Amino acid sequence: DMLDYLVERGVLQTRDGLYVGWAHAANNKEEMNAALGNSEVMVLEADVNIEGLGTASETGRPIMAHPPDVTSDNSLSDWLSAVLKSNKGIKLDFKSLEALGPSLDILLERVAQAPLDRPIWLNADIIRGPNVPAFVDPIDATGFLSLITKHFPNVTLSPGWLVAFVPALGLNETYTAAMVREMHGLVAALPQRVTFPVRAPLLRRAWTHFRWLLDQSDRFSLTLWQGKSDVIALEDMLFVRDGTDPTEVYYDIYDPLLSELRDADKNAERPKLFHTGVSLLRYFGTRDGLDVLWHQEPSSLEVPATECLSELTSVPVTAPESCNPHHLESPRSRTEESILLPTAAGSQKTALFLRILSRDALRPTLQVLRDRARPLTRPVWLSATVAPGGGGGAAGVLGAAELLSAVAEIFPDVTLAPAWPEPDVAAAAASAVVGGGAERYGEASLAAMRDAFADVTQPVSYQLDA
Repeated sequence: DMLDYLVERGVLQTRDGLYVGWAHAANNKEEMNAALGNSEVMVLEADVNIEGLGTASETGRPIMAHPPDVTSDNSLSDWLSAVLKSNKGIKLDFKSLEALGPSLDILLERVAQAPLDRPIWLNADIIRGPNVPAFVDPIDATGFLSLITKHFPNVTLSPGWLVAFVPALGLNETYTAAMVREMHGLVAALPQRVTFPVRAPLLRRAWTHFRWLLDQSDRFSLTLWQGKSDVIALEDMLFVRDGTDPTEVYYDIYDPLLSELRDADKNAERPKLFHTGVSLLRYFGTRDGLDVLWHQEPSSLEVPATECLSELTSVPVTAPESCNPHHLESPRSRTEESILLPTAAGSQKTALFLRILSRDALRPTLQVLRDRARPLTRPVWLSATVAPGGGGGAAGVLGAAELLSAVAEIFPDVTLAPAWPEPDVAAAAASAVVGGGAERYGEASLAAMRDAFADVTQPVSYQLDA
């Protein structure tokens, strides 16, 4: 583990990715020596290419050069000799599969001479990511992973997405759930630690997917990286910082942003910027669900939804007859408020639990959440009575596909809280819910609900009638 190594060497005080120092493109001897002589640099990041790749002068020898450069005064062998004399960590970036095999051979030769005493990260972009046209191919994922697994498996993998980001040209789409799931499918069964490089300005808009990815294994981390021309808001980095453990994210970004982030992180008085899909336990700072008090109080509300979501802890919502997305109401006769509060005396932290009572309220509610996303820095749970195997149809019952489609399209950054229909509703809609059986929590009903939400990246909390 990189953090363990740096702490053991005395260059890092605690296991915290924010305080790891990086040197970028430490390729030629001048760049490498400058990084080695810089006490703030803890990890050297360098690019491996093949000398003369694609030319008549191609030699097959790995050198330290970033494409399009195919010449260098520094070979991989010489680079390793110099860096291994220091206490710096190592990250090697591969822009072509041709460079990987010969580089692994060199690493094997080093191990034969003496055990490597530090973590080595091996990086390549193996999936086509945001804004990249179909005719631009990433490095072959199978080739990259299989070569490492076969020849030199004792590394940290750093598989990434090939990304383009040029906002001035409209190239500013972010990572999709499909991209993140594809990556997970490639590495889930591998034994190595994996750190996923993510382009920093794109992360916040895709946070639901990456939070899901981190939650899949304690072997996983993120390494945020910044292009030289990337403009990144400090708030966006604080948003990531506040929603993760210190060991889950490395920040390979430039000053002054990095220094500003570290300064803000040390400010204990700073309000936290939590993601609306954040876990209640993380938000309330507890490991026990019993510490969260669900306070219920009958109420009747008929106010603009934007006001509701900025001032109230929670609103059960149904759409008025006009279905005006700017107004949501909560009739006393239909339901009651559910307010999530921590039990700690004096704490003012609250979370939103929104119960959708009618089909017409679903999209207007999500639209209000989307429009209010920036001011919302607390968990938002979206609950509905769901027919997992069909399209709903009964009063107040939504189809799972209908719910998930609207959430994905309008506002994905929530915790989903589906509930099973009441027994009488279940009997009326048995064919939709369980394919013929009306038992509310029967085996078939549970399996249908599980399958309906199996592929989402949002957290899911199934609502059961105690």
